[in-house]
Amino acid sequence: MRVGFWSGFFVFLLASTFIIISDSFADITFTDITAEAGIDNASKAACAAIADYDEDGYLDIFVGNNGIIFDPLGKPNLLYRNNGDGTFTDLATEAGVAGALQAQGAAFGDFNNDGHPDLYVVNDFGVNVLYISRGDGSFEDVTEAAGVKGGIDIVGGDEVPNGYSVALADYNSDGNLDIYVVNLGGSNMLYRNNGDGTFTDVTEDTGAKAGIGAQGAGTAVLFGDCNSDGKIDLYAVNGYGLPSFFYLNDGDSFSDRTMKAGIGESEDAEGAVFGDYDNDGDLDLYVTNFMGAGGEPLPNTLYKNDGEGVFDDVTDEAGVAGEDYSLGAAFGDFDNDGFLDLYVVNNGGLDVLYRNNGDGTFADITLESGLGNLGFGSNVAIGDINSDGYVDIYLANSGFSDEDVGDSDVLYRNDGGNNHWLQVQLRGKTSNSMGIGARLKVSAGDLHQMREISGGRGYGQDSPIASFGLGEATIADTVEILWPSGAVEVLTDIAADQLISVEEGNPAAVQPYGRHILTWGKAKQDDGGFGADHTSVLGQNYPNPFNPETWIPYRLAESGEVVIAIHDSVGRLVRNLDIGYRELGTYISRDKAAHWDGKNDDGEYVSSGVYFYRIQAEGFSSTRKMLMLK
Repeated sequence: MRVGFWSGFFVFLLASTFIIISDSFADITFTDITAEAGIDNASKAACAAIADYDEDGYLDIFVGNNGIIFDPLGKPNLLYRNNGDGTFTDLATEAGVAGALQAQGAAFGDFNNDGHPDLYVVNDFGVNVLYISRGDGSFEDVTEAAGVKGGIDIVGGDEVPNGYSVALADYNSDGNLDIYVVNLGGSNMLYRNNGDGTFTDVTEDTGAKAGIGAQGAGTAVLFGDCNSDGKIDLYAVNGYGLPSFFYLNDGDSFSDRTMKAGIGESEDAEGAVFGDYDNDGDLDLYVTNFMGAGGEPLPNTLYKNDGEGVFDDVTDEAGVAGEDYSLGAAFGDFDNDGFLDLYVVNNGGLDVLYRNNGDGTFADITLESGLGNLGFGSNVAIGDINSDGYVDIYLANSGFSDEDVGDSDVLYRNDGGNNHWLQVQLRGKTSNSMGIGARLKVSAGDLHQMREISGGRGYGQDSPIASFGLGEATIADTVEILWPSGAVEVLTDIAADQLISVEEGNPAAVQPYGRHILTWGKAKQDDGGFGADHTSVLGQNYPNPFNPETWIPYRLAESGEVVIAIHDSVGRLVRNLDIGYRELGTYISRDKAAHWDGKNDDGEYVSSGVYFYRIQAEGFSSTRKMLMLK
């Protein structure tokens, strides 16, 4: 990740997302359940991928860790097995995927179509690794035999391309997943799956004229059918001021259509994600940018697809520019209203959640949502971790490149709401077994949505289960599936609020996928519609960073005494804000929120640095981080 390049660059700390405090909380809220879920670790996470690797009906999480810059060895990777009871167990060593190199990207995909998810990991300063699932929860390293190592191991004394990210797709529609690897400073690589356990480097054969193997500053990669012709296209992202490239799939080769498509950014692109944010049936594109030549943060870009694979920059009118050293991003319908929202990871500033207003614009609801992590985030992966129909968030944090450990990763549980939903898991037969690259369209009344099953987007991979918010609709009128094989199947009158499994070629065999809702530490409240809008919440302070004062918003589900304690970075108590008795309700406007004037209990102004504030109220406690800069 870029954090591995800008070693300890203090300018990260200067970035912040200034949040406008509204008078009421939105209906998207999250709870940090990291500690109770058992994944409270200080890692060096560069990437995260979500899939049910052991096929027990619960989504698991792979985390690829890097290490100290220029050291070929990294921290061990993590494979969090979902125990089905609200907790996770790291089984990376037992499963054989812990590794010892600096992981940068990863993606799950069934490369041999045996029904078991396999795993491909891209490493910086070392060879990449292909792990094939044995079907018993463990993996076998078949990299050498498969021919997909990507370079020569630098540990052995030879140079190797700096592997940075990976995406999977069946680009030639033969039923087998292929692999595209992006390298930083080396040529990118396209590996064609031969269907016999081996791969062939066809970078030149398929795109010599297009230049898909061009040497550049590759940072991320995406596959997606951008012109809706049934063939998966390729977007290769470059940073450090070099242009990105868009390659149109011609069937068995690619053509460079960057200029025509209008998405050849030449800023400092770090990440990208496809999603149909405006529900017009085609893939739009969001690109995150990091740093300008002078060290300043760059704005991100939202491109609207005209349906033919030509894109228009609609960032300003949509309200999603950001400008906060952004790295990763994910589209997800977090409130199940039928419109894709947008989560952006910033490196050193507040992460941001944009709610889709349904009219082509977005609203920054970071504070209201309970997100806004202030850390050195690297990327994000999303999926319905607790099987309640609402998409959750896994945030990967990497820390400074010269640190042995970084900030803890964070698992955010989506607190849900009253909207209905439908989730679809695909079982390919002629197509690859996980249905990667399939396009699904769901219609419920006047609401029409489209999703593509992603094979990764550089540093992150979301759950392969397609999730649709249905709003108030209790029936999906139609579910249309365009398989990578070209087959089209249509299901009708599917009841809402369930996860169904659909097998290619046998649509009559649609079955509910038997999972039950998990509780995470504190059970979701469903008595009398109490719900998310009435849970206690500690908001992010504003402004942040601040000097000399800031205010701290919160919401109380119960009346009682309130105390907010402020501690320094090593845990010493700096100031107790004795708020006193407060009735249940919201305290988020400037005149109602708690105030801190930046002084300790002795009346002295504190120095610059990271501070923690913790609220203690009736039946509720929560902690957040803030930054004082002078």
